[in-house]
This record gives sequence, structure tokens and C-alpha cells, in this order.
Amino acid sequence: MSIFLKTSYRIWLLVIATLLSACATNPKILPNEKPIDSTKTESVTNISHLSTDQRSQLYYSILLAKLAENKQLLDIAQSNYQDALVKTKSPELAGHSTKIALFQKDYLAAEQALAIWQSSKPDSSAPKQIALLIALHQNQPQEAYQQLIAIYPHEDNSLNDVTDSFSKKPLSINELELGLKELLKLAYWKTPDVSSLENQVLGIAELLQRYNQENLNSNYLAITKTSEAFLHLKSRSPLNKLERIHLLLDQVIDKNPSFIGAIKIKAQALALLSEQKSAEFLQKIITEQALTKPQITKLANLAYQQKDFDSAIAGYNRVLAAEPDNSEAQFLLAGSYFGDKQYQQSAKLFYQLAIDDYRKGASAFYCGDSSERVKDIVKSLSCFEMVPVGQYFLEARQRMATIYANQEMYQVGAQSLEKGQSLVDFNQRQLLLNYEINYLLEHQQYVLARQRLESAIELNPHNGTIYYLQLVLADKTLSRKGFLAKVIHLQEQASDSELRKEVTFSAVNILTNKQAHQAVYDLLDKEVKLAPQELDLLYSRALANEPLKRFDRLEQDLRHLLSIDPEHIDAQNALGYTLADINKNLQEAKELIESAFQKEPENDAILDSMGWVQYRLGNLPEALKYIQMSYDKAPVPEIAAHLGEVLWQLGELEKAKVVWQKALQQAPHNPYILDTLARFPEAGLSP
Repeated sequence: MSIFLKTSYRIWLLVIATLLSACATNPKILPNEKPIDSTKTESVTNISHLSTDQRSQLYYSILLAKLAENKQLLDIAQSNYQDALVKTKSPELAGHSTKIALFQKDYLAAEQALAIWQSSKPDSSAPKQIALLIALHQNQPQEAYQQLIAIYPHEDNSLNDVTDSFSKKPLSINELELGLKELLKLAYWKTPDVSSLENQVLGIAELLQRYNQENLNSNYLAITKTSEAFLHLKSRSPLNKLERIHLLLDQVIDKNPSFIGAIKIKAQALALLSEQKSAEFLQKIITEQALTKPQITKLANLAYQQKDFDSAIAGYNRVLAAEPDNSEAQFLLAGSYFGDKQYQQSAKLFYQLAIDDYRKGASAFYCGDSSERVKDIVKSLSCFEMVPVGQYFLEARQRMATIYANQEMYQVGAQSLEKGQSLVDFNQRQLLLNYEINYLLEHQQYVLARQRLESAIELNPHNGTIYYLQLVLADKTLSRKGFLAKVIHLQEQASDSELRKEVTFSAVNILTNKQAHQAVYDLLDKEVKLAPQELDLLYSRALANEPLKRFDRLEQDLRHLLSIDPEHIDAQNALGYTLADINKNLQEAKELIESAFQKEPENDAILDSMGWVQYRLGNLPEALKYIQMSYDKAPVPEIAAHLGEVLWQLGELEKAKVVWQKALQQAPHNPYILDTLARFPEAGLSP
């Protein structure tokens, strides 16, 4: 053999050993299956009978299979694994090939590979578990049940990986927890589709029910009964099995009172009908049962997740009674007090944890939050000040500024924001500076806002948010003429067309809020003439005609836009709605809206238009269906106006009044709701 071939041979040996080992540790394998020791590969997989060329082909097949599997090309992976398996009879390759074939529902190939796997590892639980799944998916419940018996024998024989540490003496709590975890992972073994998974889970639940009824002396009943209860609990109809769920769990907990897996499932089952009963059950276990610290912590965590803060508090206090310096338990206890709205207690604990630098960001922040809730302003500011740069820093600085603003100490609040900017990176500095400027504008500190804006412009001169804040300041401090001059100045200063559009739309929003509809139209009209190819500007100019009641121009712009882009969804919807609203060309309106609806059936604006055109066509039930769907998604005054009108015409007068009244409370000056109520004075509603 040449030096080159010898070197290649050694390299390929290393590759095959690595790949075979990787097969054994791939995430798809069953839980707790023992990883293969790559140093023992050759003793398990004898390839000495293969020629050099055959070995090279073998290595290539395994490598290609592995790469294909990683790319989810399972047909290619399975074909190459099978090719390698024929040559090696490797149990590792057999296991891998079996699992891929099962996933692909190629049960014949799965059984062929499984036979090699089982013959190589007769005492292993993993082949038996996969055999159970293969039988189950082939609708062979008796064969699947026999495999379950093999995994969990009712007599002390044929012990395997899962059971070799389990004797006839009662299983330890750790063995119960491990067994439960393994069995549930088997039940939820990955399948190619949801339907297959549901059938698999249901099938295993039925197998476990039979096992639990026929093997009353089994040493594994705590595992199998708890697993059966869990699968029933997570089924589509848990209430139908609730009596059996509680019967199984009560039997298990009675014999294994420290079995946390069963206790947690029992608490979840109780919560189906009564969160109070679930809380009482957990609290009794936590306070009275002899449990280890990790067990108490698990139950306290479960109680916290279920918002049963009383039980969580009892659990963490019990842990701290044994370990008073346990910082994690102190932190979780503080969080439980916070969840239970016992803010004095949470503030005290979080403060000490922050002083001790334990989870300082969260501890200091929630100390500040808790203290603010009990109006301890000094402590709140002190805690927020302690929050280090990180996840909670920006919000802590913002909360500090708000507290100062509530005390009318606006400049101090701004200074706290400015100080924070010196501690963070460029992006966070910009965020804090923008917030500071907005904060100053909100509290009418215009001189300071102008000064800080100058700093922001130096930091990032072409940032859209900075341009917007300049416009807000101009709106607050200048006349309408001065504001429009500022808009022009910023448009000309914009570094590109996108930023110029951003300035334009920011100005449009400000002017719209001022009801300056003609100014909005004039601004957009100028921009459209400068950039007629910009469809978003053209669309916005079209809509700017609506509050001016210039429907002819609105229609003209939208038709022009659709001549450029016939599939423009917003334009289709807007034109269709406009035609319906003015009772013009209703069939065309219907077609336009339906075209938009087919593209975006969940769009609340399009749903409203669908209903409104049906209303104009006289199809009131259809109109109600669509507008109600729209209102459910977006209960805004515009849609409320339409919903109320349709309900009124259907004779549902009180329902219509309720909808309109809610819209009035939400926006008493909204023109849509006011126009509608003006047409229905008999409703007797006014702002």
C-alpha cells in the first residue's frame, strides 16, 4: 500500500469512527441511550473483510448519509445508511437507519434494520422502544403491547438498559423521575405530521391503560400510571378522562408521596376545574410533605408558573429555613412577593440582593419597581440608579426620568437620562438621547429640547427619528407657516429620497393630528409632482382628498395608481371602499375589494370594506359577518361606526347603541362616529 493510500486509510478510519459515534449521539436518538465509545467501534463493526475500495465506498456512503440527514434529505440519508448497514451490520448504523425509516413511514426498511439492531443489542431498551412505535404505526396494538411488556416486565427478568438498575424493591424517586421522562419522550417521539403524532400519543395512552389494568404487581406502575394520566390530561378531551386521571395519580402519590412528577401533573389536573383547589393541593404538599430542597424548589417553581404565589412563597421560605444564605431562593421569593403584590416585602429582598450584587440588573430594577408601587420614591430612585448597563438599564433610566417628572423636576430627569448616555454604546446612547428629547418635548422643556437636539444631530445627523423630533419641536414652538418652512428645510437637508419621504410622512402625521387637511394635501401634492414614480406618495395624496370630500380626485389618483400597479392591494381596497361609500359602481367596488380580500383575508380594513359593500348592496347578514370580524380584530371608531349602522338596520338597536357609545368614549371627536350619529339622531347619543 502506498504512503498516500496508508494516510488516506488512516484518515478514513478516523472519519468512520467519528461518524459512527456521531450517529449514537445525534439528537434524534432516544433519550438516555448510551453513547457509543468510538474506541470500541472496530470491535463492534468488523470491516476487515472489505477491500480498500469497498472501505472507501463505505466511508463515502456514511459521510453522504450524515450530510444528507443534516440537510433533511432523508431519502438520500436512508439509502446510504442502508448501503453501509449491509456491508457492516453495525448496530449504530442499524439504529440510525431504523429511526429514519420509521420517520419516513417505510416500515419494511425499518423492520429490516431493526432486526440487525436487536440481534446486536438484545438487552438494550432502545430497539424495543422503536419496535413498539413501528407496531403502533402499523396498527398492530398486540405487538406494540408485547414490546411495552418487554420494556417494563412485570417479573424480574429480561432486564435492559432502562431497567437494569431497577430491582423488585420499590424504585427510588430518581428512578421514577427518570422513567417518567423516558416514557413521555417515547410517547412524543418525532413524527412527520401532527396527525401521526396525535395517533401515536393516543395509542401509547391506550397501551398504558391496558398495562396498568393487567399488571397490578408491576414494579413500574408509578411510571406507567403517571404517564397514562399525563397523556390523558394533554389529550383533546381531558375532562372525559378526568376521573381516571385523578384515580391514577392518587394511587401513585399515596405510595410515592415525594414523586414530584406525579405531584405536578396532579396540580395541573386540579387546575382544569379549579385553580383554587390546585393551589391548596400544592400548598399542602409544600408545607407538610417531607421533601428535599430540589423537590421543594421544583414545586415552588410550578406554583409560581401557575401564579399560585402563596404556595411559591411557602416553598421558597421552606428552602430558606434550611439554607438562609441561598441567594437564588431569596431571588425567587422576592419574585413571588412581587407577583403576589406584596411590594414592601419584594422591595426589601430585591434591595438586599442588589446590594450583594446577586442578579444585580433584575434585582435593582424590581427593587425600584416595587418601591415605586408603594410610593417610596427615594428608595425607588436609589434602586433604579443601581441598575447596571444591560437588559434593564434603558428602562430603569426612563422610569427614573418619569419619577422626576411626576415631582416636576424635569431638568433632573433629563440629567439622569444624559448621565446614562455616557455609560452605554452608540446605539443605546442614541435611543436614550431620543427618549430624553421626547421627554423634554412632552414636558414643554423646549429650550432644553432644542439644546439636546443639537447634540443628537451631531451624533447622527441623518437619523429619521431626529428629523421627526425636530418637526415635533417646530410644531410646538412655531406658527403653521414656520412649521411648513421647517419641513421644507428638512426635506432639502435629507441625505436621500427615503429620508425625504420619512420627513414628509412625519409632517403629514403631525398636520393630520391638527386637522390641517388642506396643508396635508398641498404637501403631498408637491412631493408627488417631484417624484411621480413613488406610489406610496401617490397613494397618500389620494387618501388626503377624503377628509376634504374631494372624492373625484381621490378616485382619479387611485385609478392612476392601479394603472401602474393593478395588484396594489391598498389601492384596490381604498377605491372599492370609496365607490361603495358614495354608492357608485357597486359591482366594480365589490370586485376590487374581493380581489384585495383574496390576497389578505385577515386584514381588518379589507374585512370592513367587504362588509360595507355588502351593506350598500343590501345584503345585511353578510355585511354584519364581515364587519363584526373586522371589529373583533380592530375595535376602532371607524369600524364601530359601520358596525353600529348595520346593527341598527337589522333592528338590533340596543347593540348598535352599545357599539357607538363605546366608540364615543374611545374617541369623542372622531369624525366617522360623529357623522354616523348625525344621520341617526334617534339613537340619542352625543359626545
